Amino acid sequence: MTPVFIIGCGDVGRRVARLELADGHAVTALARSDDSARRLRALGIDVVRGNLDAPESLTGLPVENSWVYYFAPPPAGGRDDPRVYHFLTAIAGRKPQRIVYISTSAVY
Repeated sequence: MTPVFIIGCGDVGRRVARLELADGHAVTALARSDDSARRLRALGIDVVRGNLDAPESLTGLPVENSWVYYFAPPPAGGRDDPRVYHFLTAIAGRKPQRIVYISTSAVY
């Protein structure tokens, strides 16, 4: 089974994670805090600690040959999204099978 990596594992991310787990995929999610990591582990989701606002924390993300779901919100202001840039820079040279980018409902 193809591994799944979720960035932005809020409501929508957790729903996708449950579906992927039910289909037999190993699911890992990026967690910024200890509390978030505990909640994700309680759902059977593996955790990688990191913060999209701290690019030095994004080394070794498990994206090679995986399905990546990107649900993280952009920053509150500005014209670009440095979080996406930090993620793409962190995975340079390591190719996922697919990346699904879906905006978050928190943006609206």
